[in-house]
Amino acid sequence: MSGPGNISSWTLTPEQRAAYAAGMTLARMDLGEPHRIDPPVLRMTSAPAPKPADAPKVKPKMIMPIGRVRKPRLNTRSREAYIELVAETNMSRAEVAEHWGVKRKSLGKYLTDWGIGQAADEAAAVEAYRRGAR
Repeated sequence: MSGPGNISSWTLTPEQRAAYAAGMTLARMDLGEPHRIDPPVLRMTSAPAPKPADAPKVKPKMIMPIGRVRKPRLNTRSREAYIELVAETNMSRAEVAEHWGVKRKSLGKYLTDWGIGQAADEAAAVEAYRRGAR
């Protein structure tokens, strides 16, 4: 009797082998009862051989953290650099983000941190720069 884990074996006739080779799957072939049913064979693997005492010790490699590694924040960019760039070039926020090589959303976070996240605050700062620069 076939049970879970048992291996069913059939001996195919030349005609059955030809039909199988022609593309008919075993699921569509009526093979009848299996010729024998074998229990599963469990093979034990041996444990790895112990290393000799005089084997060289290998220094463990540095393990990298899993997941996203955060880039450093814009340490070379500042509120003043942003205001100067916008005042002199009239770039939009998207253009500044592309110019600095950051995402638009990241630039928005920096602007909020710098206190010019709102368009009105940014415009006032740019206007004050233009009045002071001339």
